[in-house]
Amino acid sequence: MARTNARNVRERIESGFIRAAIFDVYGTLVDWVPTIRRFLVDFAREHFSQEALRRVGQEPTGPDSVIDADALLQKYDEVRRRVQIEHPTALYPAVLRQSLDEFAIAFGIEPVPDESRRFAEGPRTWPAFHDSHAVLCQLREKGLVVAAVSNIDNDSLRHTCDHALEFRFDEVVTAEDVGAYKPNPRLLGRMLSLLGKRNVRTDQILLIAQSLYSDHKPTGKLYPEILRVHVNRPGSILGLTVEGVPAPDLEVSTLSEFEAIIFGGR
Repeated sequence: MARTNARNVRERIESGFIRAAIFDVYGTLVDWVPTIRRFLVDFAREHFSQEALRRVGQEPTGPDSVIDADALLQKYDEVRRRVQIEHPTALYPAVLRQSLDEFAIAFGIEPVPDESRRFAEGPRTWPAFHDSHAVLCQLREKGLVVAAVSNIDNDSLRHTCDHALEFRFDEVVTAEDVGAYKPNPRLLGRMLSLLGKRNVRTDQILLIAQSLYSDHKPTGKLYPEILRVHVNRPGSILGLTVEGVPAPDLEVSTLSEFEAIIFGGR
């Protein structure tokens, strides 16, 4: 576990130097991957041909044979990234529908409209990690502006805030707001503009995110003065295979660990 500059991060928060925390939401605060993984496995069992099943690790000999869920997830993520690049103004539920359709085509089967429609409703069901709400509240109590920059649509994020996180951010920028998806720097640029109106400088900002691809690489390259915390949760596999990422200032496995380091004196 890397804690390169844990003391520096803690001291800057405790002293009041850090005035804003920007969170990625899905993957950092909200546990979306298990729901996606289960859906893809069920989809494969129901709709894939025997040849397609063999490509993801299953010998189709019965319902209890094993599918490589991570292989499915990684293939889906490749498709999703491409869809977000090709359709930057599409709302996230449309991205989910299109991604599942193209995922199916990649395995040689026709899209299944009912499944794609159900898949697109997923964000309203994704749960928060157990440690998300407490950290959000503690940072706000410390006097920080608590913000979110997310590859999502506004309606889905509002639902997540009201029902999963039970927390409303002070500032929000979504893919819908700017017509682009991270790692496009327009999302972070919009957030920095909003924080600038609150007289928050970039060196007074803390970024807390899971994805090296979507968050840490572009932020570290463009704004090295921003402190960055990598939340490398156990079992995470998406957004981590990327080269040229500047080292984060702090790496933790959970937000509970971050809380203990920053507020518990570890």
